[in-house]
Amino acid sequence: KKLGANLLEWGSGKATVELAINKYHTNFLGSGHGGVLFTLGDIAFSYACNSYGRKSLAIHVSLDYHRVASGSALAFRTDDWHSEKESWPQAWRENH
Repeated sequence: KKLGANLLEWGSGKATVELAINKYHTNFLGSGHGGVLFTLGDIAFSYACNSYGRKSLAIHVSLDYHRVASGSALAFRTDDWHSEKESWPQAWRENH
């Protein structure tokens, strides 16, 4: 609540969370702070993982930043495609 994130979509294995960016969410360069971005992703991931009616939590989380987060709002969407072994993509199973 204190972060100001809003849940936009929540369904089986997916969630979208949005955050209106203000000065408290930015780093010293004025772009979205990595910690805020990670927290937004963690919120979305939590909703997605817990959408199946069972309690779950993350064992490992990884987030790659591909560009600067700028603008007045950010939306983070996640898909929990790996909730069961059968759900892992074939290419992933072949390499792990």
